[in-house]
Amino acid sequence: MFRRNISAIALGNAADVHFRAAVDWLAGNVACRFFADAKSAIAKSALAVPGVRDEPSLVVLLQSRPGQFTDAEIKALRFRWPVARFVSVAGSWCEGEPRSGFAAAGVYRIAWHAAADRLAAEIGEPIARPGGVGRPICRGLFDLPATATIDERLLVNSTPRAASPAVLAVAARRSSWAEPWVDALAAAGHAAVFWPLDGGALVRGIDAVVWDTFGCEGRLAEFRHALPNESADTPIVAVADFPRPQDLEQMATLGVRRVLGKPLMIADLLTCLNDALHAARASQDTRIAVA
Repeated sequence: MFRRNISAIALGNAADVHFRAAVDWLAGNVACRFFADAKSAIAKSALAVPGVRDEPSLVVLLQSRPGQFTDAEIKALRFRWPVARFVSVAGSWCEGEPRSGFAAAGVYRIAWHAAADRLAAEIGEPIARPGGVGRPICRGLFDLPATATIDERLLVNSTPRAASPAVLAVAARRSSWAEPWVDALAAAGHAAVFWPLDGGALVRGIDAVVWDTFGCEGRLAEFRHALPNESADTPIVAVADFPRPQDLEQMATLGVRRVLGKPLMIADLLTCLNDALHAARASQDTRIAVA
């Protein structure tokens, strides 16, 4: 459910594996048109039928490499669509841009591995779904001025809330690595506990697992078997350092539903957990109904 009818255009290589989740989300949730580059988007808009509204409220830049969209192109896009919000979905080759200073000015930047969750949190309506699972309350893209900086966005969303409390296990090799996640999830309304990967733990009634994979490299399958296993439907969300598409594929073979990369916003983790919990509960309800 969404705050308003959103129209969007997406520029770049929609077939890039980095953008698969973002493209699928845009195609399934908003009226979105896809173009290969800025030039073709502007040229196509010039052919719009007179009297027919053709103004996107959202412009998404699918950025596969640094400098793919020049300042001149972004300026031209802004001139053509002055009231649109601009978002860049940055692929793995663009991870160093915020440190190098080459990130596009005035464009809200989202990492590729969190794009679907961030778009959902920014545009989605914070209303609970049937079953009590909805999206965390979030001041979204259209609730803040287009000129809002990333620091201002972080400040206004510094205390997100989960839509429905759940019991979560935060699995990590050391308690000091898990404690920040436990504290943040507890502050959002969940009941969160530390689950040690290198030792036994006696915790029951786990609804979902957050797995910090730091220090698990090369032994992912081994540590996967050390996670809580309440049922086949228990969702697992992994938090990894600089994941690549092949890392997501490897995790999928281990039964991990989602992988988020660090650094990330807690609102993204909450959104991801809410969706995973909703899917798990729907699956359980279906099995009960069939039985």
